[in-house]
Amino acid sequence: SRIQMLLESDYGQKISLGAVDKMLARAGKLFAPAVEAITKAIQEGREVVVDNTGWRVDGVNHFLWDFIAPEIKAALFVVDRSGGHQVPERVLPGNPKQTVVCDGGKCFNPLKGKKRIQRDWVHIRRHAKEGLVGYETVADAPDWRWLKSAKAAADAVLRAARLPMGKERDRKVVEVRRRVERLLRREVEGEPARKLKKYLLGRGEELWTWVGTGGLAQSNAAEQGLRFHIAGKRKVSGG
Repeated sequence: SRIQMLLESDYGQKISLGAVDKMLARAGKLFAPAVEAITKAIQEGREVVVDNTGWRVDGVNHFLWDFIAPEIKAALFVVDRSGGHQVPERVLPGNPKQTVVCDGGKCFNPLKGKKRIQRDWVHIRRHAKEGLVGYETVADAPDWRWLKSAKAAADAVLRAARLPMGKERDRKVVEVRRRVERLLRREVEGEPARKLKKYLLGRGEELWTWVGTGGLAQSNAAEQGLRFHIAGKRKVSGG
């Protein structure tokens, strides 16, 4: 395995695959109390950022999930065969006042009514930017203008969400909400703009949970956490 190769090349240690498996099993038992404590802290947290990505285990497709509570600086990573709603529902039971910050994945839809949901504005901005690839000039109006406006509106939301609670933030909230409402009243034609507009209309207050909680409007922490582990996996396992 790549772990064996890494141990031999970097540390001069030759070790059997069976020994590697046994060490990993012992490590699992050793760290079990820490995992339990981290899980409990995240379940009780005010806000948790969640994301997932594909993950191969012994050639079999799995998913790597991360659950990050920025306020208490806790992170839990879970490998599971499922990429569906069963995982966040199992990891985050109860605590209806908790806010789950996530992208637009359907796997988070069943959490509605059980948790506060905040959809990620960075993903919204990204979809608007990607949609602009096919509309590079103003001659492609109205979609070119709409997607540019959607990207700018997402930037404005993210800036407002970073402001401290107070009158300035309240003023910016009113401003950006009106801006998004005006955007959604405009007509669009092309597929990228139609899909993004439909998504925004369908999410409703899930776009604005951050206003009342003073929390995050984006899930970058979870996405960056996954990138770190993907890079590490490629180094150790080659995949």
